[in-house]
Amino acid sequence: MSYAIRLLVIVIWCAVCVHQTGRRVAIFSDERVLWTDAVQKAPTKPRPWVNLGVQYAREGHDGLAEYAFREAIAAAANPDRPTEEQYLGRILGAANLATLRLNAGDIDGAAAILATADEPQNRSWVTSSGVLKWLRTEADKRSSSH
Repeated sequence: MSYAIRLLVIVIWCAVCVHQTGRRVAIFSDERVLWTDAVQKAPTKPRPWVNLGVQYAREGHDGLAEYAFREAIAAAANPDRPTEEQYLGRILGAANLATLRLNAGDIDGAAAILATADEPQNRSWVTSSGVLKWLRTEADKRSSSH
């Protein structure tokens, strides 16, 4: 192969790489676009769903956030996923759903969501963190102030 052809191939290859890098930078510069892209590429993994839900919640899109957290919990239920991924998907999905409920003033709903995460494999997180006890205390405080 002549020098000119090799040089042309290298220049074309570099142009393609620069173009692809530009596309990825655009995706990484916006968190919602990043996590939407991750969900599209790995819809059965809970982590992208959790992170997309967190981003939606940050933007005030609680309905979309709730949908994403429920998708994370559903993805975590897949027995083919590694155990730690199942655990994180259930716990993070439930914790974030409960936070949405709590922010909406629905303490009982938040407690119910966390109680569903209180399966034997999750019990240490839910009980040792005292989250359910704290929610009950908050519910009692709010009901006594009304």
